[in-house]
Amino acid sequence: MRAPPIVNQSVGFGVSICETATVVRMSRLDEAQQRLNAALTRLERAVEGKLKAAQQNGASAVDDGALDALKAENEQLRQASAEAGERLDTAIRRLEGVLDS
Repeated sequence: MRAPPIVNQSVGFGVSICETATVVRMSRLDEAQQRLNAALTRLERAVEGKLKAAQQNGASAVDDGALDALKAENEQLRQASAEAGERLDTAIRRLEGVLDS
């Protein structure tokens, strides 16, 4: 999806359209990052719960295939989180550059 062009026009109260658009975009990115982090936390808790159950009930309580699948999903989410963080950092630097010029 292509972002709308940034126009630096005043909307009153000392705030420009550019600054307003930046805040809206950043809040959306922040919300997405928070949702991703929450999903990672839930997944990590699920894995920890399964591992504790396995330790208490013996190795047969956790299916090796399911555990491997959870670990793989966890790694994919960690990579997605890292990529999203890098994109956020890049977007922030670009927006700061636009606002500074």
